[in-house]
Amino acid sequence: MDFVKNFFHFNKHQSEQKYLSDDIIEQIKDFNCYNLTKKQKLLIDKLILNKKLKKLYKKYDLCKECKQPNTGYQYCQSCESKQEQNFLNEDVFEQIKDFDHHSWKLTEEQKLLIDKLILNEELKERYKYYGLCKECKQPNTGYQYCQSCESKQEQNFLNEDVFEQIKDFDHHKCKQPKTSSGWCNTCNAKRFQQNFKKWSSGNDDIDKFIQHTQLSATDYNEVLEWIPYDRFYNIEYIAKGG
Repeated sequence: MDFVKNFFHFNKHQSEQKYLSDDIIEQIKDFNCYNLTKKQKLLIDKLILNKKLKKLYKKYDLCKECKQPNTGYQYCQSCESKQEQNFLNEDVFEQIKDFDHHSWKLTEEQKLLIDKLILNEELKERYKYYGLCKECKQPNTGYQYCQSCESKQEQNFLNEDVFEQIKDFDHHKCKQPKTSSGWCNTCNAKRFQQNFKKWSSGNDDIDKFIQHTQLSATDYNEVLEWIPYDRFYNIEYIAKGG
């Protein structure tokens, strides 16, 4: 009976051990996992109850960064994932969007889920301190402040430094991005405006309407242009208008 009790007790602790505690790390950190003494092996068997963790440690040693067993030769999946997670994807956002990010208001279950989903420590800290930005759905960088969204709102034009870095990609006189395929609203509006005095339909309202389309167009198909009668040719008389 005692054997069965001890067996279940052992398995319970084995399943509970998801990572190596600081105390365990301190005791084994200087070991050479590839050349363990008999005494060291016994200590490891005593300390590392989780079979998977033990196997990883013996095969790949400890990660120098997180101090947990590596998951491959000089490779730690956990640390690699943290480096790769530069933003929260839609799936993560959907799972935590309704949480109250303040630590004292989060349930233990919510805290565990956040630790599981947000591996990047910087993102996690920002979320816990400042919550999520309603606009971009990423952790804020300050109290009710998102640097990314603020930068987007402030950047109404490309500065000289930005232009210098991208000028060879798509060189343009006004140094601003084209607003559509082959179309630059800034340059074309300026060109149309310079020609306003060179044409007239004879009707002020029609002129203003055409000018408005030329200044606000974002594509070739949106532009209207007044063409004088003398520019037409091969005109065929059909009937007199009513």
